[in-house]
Amino acid sequence: MVLNMLTFLIICLLIQIVIINLLIYHWLKNKIFIEKRDFLYRNSEKLLLILESIKTQAYSKVFKEYVMVKTMDRIKINHNDLENAAKNYVKVVVEYCGENLINDIVEIYGDKKNFYEFLMDGFVDKIIVDESEMVGKRLTPDLFEERE
Repeated sequence: MVLNMLTFLIICLLIQIVIINLLIYHWLKNKIFIEKRDFLYRNSEKLLLILESIKTQAYSKVFKEYVMVKTMDRIKINHNDLENAAKNYVKVVVEYCGENLINDIVEIYGDKKNFYEFLMDGFVDKIIVDESEMVGKRLTPDLFEERE
């Protein structure tokens, strides 16, 4: 009888220890999550400045690969080429950023889909304006690069 009672007490004690450890684990996990989120929001301006620099470099690379060749021949870029260029632009931005920076920026934007759509929309808007300017004013590619 005493042995059964002792066994029961040991089992209860072990269950309490497990429950307390689980509560501590979840509390620490939540605290770390909140601290990381606060850190990201406090440093969001720096992250977005880095992103802007990377976007500029990626735009220059993709513009030269996809648009400059066509505009030199005075051909407007078609929808399929623009879509391919936008997808390539997002790939280049992701490559330049790296996994850690992308994860931090995605945390700010909400999710990857929103972030990638944001990148693609900005790229398409900029490419349409720049392409129209080059074709409309008959600018040479050399003059265009000086403007940036």
